[in-house]
Amino acid sequence: MDSSFKSYWQDTIKTRNFAPLQENTRTNTVVIGGGIVGITTAYLLSTQGVDTIILEGGNISTSATAKTTAKITFQHGAIYNDLMTRVGKEKAFQYLDTNRNAITHLNKIITEHKIACDYKTQPAYLYATNNKEVEIIEKEKEAYDNLGVASFYQEKSILPFPVKASLAVTNQGQFHPLKYVYSLADIIEKKGCTIHENTRVLDIQGSKSPFKVITEKGEITCENVVVACHYPFFNDGKHGMYFFRMYQDRSYVLGIRTSSEPFDGMYININNPIYSLRYQFDDKGALLLLGGGNHRTAEKEDEKASYKELELFSHKYFTNPEINYTWSNQDCMTLDGIPYIGQMSSNIKGLYIATGFKKWGMTSGILSAKIISDLIITGESLNTDVFNPARFSVVDSAKNFIVNGLEIAENFIMKLMPISLENLSEVKVGEGKLIDYKNSKIGVYRDEDGNYFAVVPHCTHLGCLLKFNTAEKTWDCTCHGSRFNIFGDVIEGPATLPLKRIELQ
Repeated sequence: MDSSFKSYWQDTIKTRNFAPLQENTRTNTVVIGGGIVGITTAYLLSTQGVDTIILEGGNISTSATAKTTAKITFQHGAIYNDLMTRVGKEKAFQYLDTNRNAITHLNKIITEHKIACDYKTQPAYLYATNNKEVEIIEKEKEAYDNLGVASFYQEKSILPFPVKASLAVTNQGQFHPLKYVYSLADIIEKKGCTIHENTRVLDIQGSKSPFKVITEKGEITCENVVVACHYPFFNDGKHGMYFFRMYQDRSYVLGIRTSSEPFDGMYININNPIYSLRYQFDDKGALLLLGGGNHRTAEKEDEKASYKELELFSHKYFTNPEINYTWSNQDCMTLDGIPYIGQMSSNIKGLYIATGFKKWGMTSGILSAKIISDLIITGESLNTDVFNPARFSVVDSAKNFIVNGLEIAENFIMKLMPISLENLSEVKVGEGKLIDYKNSKIGVYRDEDGNYFAVVPHCTHLGCLLKFNTAEKTWDCTCHGSRFNIFGDVIEGPATLPLKRIELQ
């Protein structure tokens, strides 16, 4: 993947390296994933004396946590009226209350340890740009009132483009996620928690405690396992079949210095095209974080178009925009819009999962850590029924997922008619294409020196066809969002194994 897509957070943090797993060992709890969920879960466990090991396939917090816009809020789009309608007031309140408590809990951790992570209290705004969206906001306001949420509705806005109405909540926040994560990593190391980077987990064996966590570096025997690796890597039937219950969605961010006057608050609109706006303040001034361009992973014909859309928006509404950063993120989307947090499978005690946060991984990550650490330490956690991973039957989930993805997959395959090997010169520099080669398809990328790199273009997770990402030079899975670099190495799961490389004759 092109290194120019480093996020602002990655560019402004001094990283640390943690040694890979060296030998077989034993602990109480293994946390798989070193993002905000994994690090915070390990912190909460270690403060209660629970022996914990974190396993990270790459480097900690270089995936979703490093690519966020880092909003801390319970305002997750226009969700509460929908929740009230679909799951009822009690569960809608559970969703609200746990997210609200997550904000309080994050503040407590930051304050207690004096973590310098640029935390700033901010209002959050949901805004409408047309009359249909105004109606949605008005219904959302009614839901807020019903749930006891203090909010204010207004028709004016300080945004530099036309807004018909907005709904705001106060005492939300924003921060530098990597400053938080690395500070917490230092703290948990001192408490005896061990972090192993570059240790990819391949399997979890056992249907009850103790479990064996199998990695490419060795095995760990443990009583509890927390799967906090963004998208669960299992492709069997006994671990909840999450590959039938989620898909992944990509979104894009520009970090922009402008001559426009910066404004307070965090903003997002309701319907596509989505535009998310907030400022990050540093010693150079104000950096506008403009997000949007959303699409299902591998659905878009040319991913560069999403960056272009945001660039055009910035030039239309901001003065002298200078793009300093471009990056994208990938979010796990559940079929009902509610995360899966808790016991991973109803018949396997001691195995936990946190995933499906949509675009709200920072707040959801904190509440996941609190819920799961409570379940491990005390055996129970309050107000969590709404997140119960067992709330769907596998049959219903599979049916919904297939209907959701079938048309996309069919259209995608029609667009990707491969060319013959004899026409290899049609692959332009910096381009990847499907090629007919020895009665099968291969994926070929051509670099700036004219060299060709060929891989078998089927995801090692469940065999779905891969599409070349034109913006970031990766092979992306059309089904579950796994991503591979031009050499076939895994850069995002759920895949755990690299692609097979092909030497062209």
